[in-house]
Amino acid sequence: TYLGGGGTDEAYALAIHPKTGEVYVAGITASTDFPNTFGGAQGDHIGRVDVFVSRLNSNLTRILQSTYLGGSGVDKAYALTLHPTTGEVYVAGITDSTDFPNTFGGAQANNRGQREAFVARLNSDLTKILQATYLGGNYVDVAKAIAIHPITGEVYVAGNTNSTNFPRTFGGTQERFGGGPSDAFVARLNSDLTQILQSAYLGGSDRDEARALAIHPTTGEVYVAGRTYSTDFPKTAGGAQTNCNNCTSSNRPIYD
Repeated sequence: TYLGGGGTDEAYALAIHPKTGEVYVAGITASTDFPNTFGGAQGDHIGRVDVFVSRLNSNLTRILQSTYLGGSGVDKAYALTLHPTTGEVYVAGITDSTDFPNTFGGAQANNRGQREAFVARLNSDLTKILQATYLGGNYVDVAKAIAIHPITGEVYVAGNTNSTNFPRTFGGTQERFGGGPSDAFVARLNSDLTQILQSAYLGGSDRDEARALAIHPTTGEVYVAGRTYSTDFPKTAGGAQTNCNNCTSSNRPIYD
């Protein structure tokens, strides 16, 4: 099926509801007439570019509900997951909006940087934004991956940052920014998105980016994948491939 309105629409994330089999899609839209947003958590297109989240039946023959998600700036969703027990919908991405909806009471209520990662939690019907939060420091931060811990329900988010003051990295596996234009980050939040429980940088002295994240179903260990230009990426000694075969320095700053 096509999915979109009269403007540019791009889908970046997809998930299947574990009980109903319904299909959830998230991405970005410049369309003011995106289909079936009436009755959604945010019925109107507010910014220049908004996030969209849509829910379709498993046969892809009906758009059951859609919603916009965003403030008055540019908002982009790159990751989506469903809570395995509640069916609630978690969306993550990047925003330059200072008025992103429902961040009050969230783990980080304010946009601290130029462009900030966000995480939002919606009900399974896409009719309510239950909670949202910014996530980042004083420069550019973007969330590219999200997963729910299968036992605790905690929310894990990974992405890229060039903020040297990313929140709650103290006590993490890598407390300090490694260098270069960007580090990967991994953050752990409670299921309500009201607390950042722990964060960590992940990277060496050059550009590092996280693109994917998964949690082991029995051990709870966190696996992160992405791209690096760092020849000193941490803890590669003893790994399947200990050396970077094509690490050419990249000083280009991150955007999204």
